[in-house]
Amino acid sequence: MNLVFSSTVRRYLLALPLCLFSAGGHCNEKLERLIQLAGAKEGYESFLEGLFDPEMMLTVLPESDSPLYPLTLEQNQQTEMLIRKYLSWEAVRPGVIHAYEKTYTDEELDYLLELLQDERGRSILSKTKLLEQHVNSQLLPLLDKFNEEFTELNDSYEQKRERLIQELKESEETQ
Repeated sequence: MNLVFSSTVRRYLLALPLCLFSAGGHCNEKLERLIQLAGAKEGYESFLEGLFDPEMMLTVLPESDSPLYPLTLEQNQQTEMLIRKYLSWEAVRPGVIHAYEKTYTDEELDYLLELLQDERGRSILSKTKLLEQHVNSQLLPLLDKFNEEFTELNDSYEQKRERLIQELKESEETQ
């Protein structure tokens, strides 16, 4: 199976931090509080689950007594590892933090916490496109690396699977 994220999927992934309002830079209590109040981690994980079902990326396991079972199980474990490596909140959070740090000043973050009730708050909202550009620059490389490694992983296991099937056929023929 070859997973390539469509432009729609990428757009959703890249717009996600904006939807969640998941600020996370300036390594201080203010931003940590903003992340917590926004429920950014939970929102991201929920969004990701709604975006695609990780189960659909896994290869259907053959019967447990099949010689292909261990290979397919290992492939699925490696796929799950790639998902955690590139798409988990822990993987995405540093890029989101960096984007917010590049976009907003400390003073602007104070106003975010005050629910954008004045002129400066509206100014912050006007920077949404700039924030999106910074988020894109941080997340696209992760998605590209995930796609690359996921494709390599699937190709590798497909080759192993084909060799194993060929060996099984040959052993049946010699019996």
